Amino acid sequence: TTTGTTTGSLLGGPGPIETVTRVKLELFTGLTESDEPITFDGENVTIRAETLFDPSKPIKVVIHGWGQASLDSSGEVVVDNDQYPRSFNQLYMTNGLDFTVLGVHWVPRDDWNEELMSDSSSDAANTLSLLMYSLYSNYNILPSQIHMIGFSMGTVVTSKTAKKIQELGMGPLGRLTLLDPCPTAQAGVISRDDATFVEAIHTSSQGICSESPLAHVDYYPNGGDAQPCGTDSCSCPDGSLVCSSCYHGATRCVDFFGNPDWLANHMRAVDLYRESIGRPSAFMSWRCSETYEEFVAGSRSCTNGGTSELVPMGEHSMDQSRPMGGLYYLTTAGVSPFYE
Repeated sequence: TTTGTTTGSLLGGPGPIETVTRVKLELFTGLTESDEPITFDGENVTIRAETLFDPSKPIKVVIHGWGQASLDSSGEVVVDNDQYPRSFNQLYMTNGLDFTVLGVHWVPRDDWNEELMSDSSSDAANTLSLLMYSLYSNYNILPSQIHMIGFSMGTVVTSKTAKKIQELGMGPLGRLTLLDPCPTAQAGVISRDDATFVEAIHTSSQGICSESPLAHVDYYPNGGDAQPCGTDSCSCPDGSLVCSSCYHGATRCVDFFGNPDWLANHMRAVDLYRESIGRPSAFMSWRCSETYEEFVAGSRSCTNGGTSELVPMGEHSMDQSRPMGGLYYLTTAGVSPFYE
């Protein structure tokens, strides 16, 4: 086992970790299915001596949302059922993309009590930022190598981690990808100053998740407030292009009672991103010249007059160059594969 000890500018020592939120880490070293053990005690990160971990590779940090992991009877974190880090690693591997994937599973000690949203996300971010600092100090991993991908409330952990890293004297992270930042009140912490490049994909606002632009680039697939489901065509009763059940002729996700299916819309952000990993030219979006308010008033769409460069929403958004800041629009299918 190799242990790297954090030294440097941690004034008065790092302090305790996991006081409010338990954190379990998963380490995938790139182009391999199995994960390696990794632990962190607030000061020392421990990785096995025969590790395949290569500090020179880009690092993807994948963070799930609210309620997506649990604690067992002894208080240890049980990895989220959705297996986000493992599924991302599998997709990177399948497509020959050689990245280190660091999975972050976080659970409030007192369970998923909504009163703990602020404290639990801050505490998870404290653990994660100190871990990053230890990797920086002992393995010469630069902030610019790190791309954090957070979903839902995980976007708040992501933002708070990015801020804390800068407070610890590291530079800004290279890239943050925020998959449907949520809930709105918590997402208010997110800032364009969190990283060199901050992007957000909005799929389910519906009065729950963040709706207004908050990143350098904000993507609004299918208008951003809801998503199409299925392959049926439809029309709105009042003749408008957008209503609760229909978006420009495509049926929207609704539940058994015919109400908007917020969860299906919300989870779509992850579906779209994962699908983008193996398809560098899928999900082509264009920049809208309108403000967000004008975009909403204009039936939640904007036309590409040929003046906007097409940018692939998702994993490959920066392959050609950093996209120009602004609001980006695209449409997708209502069933997988979602790219059109």
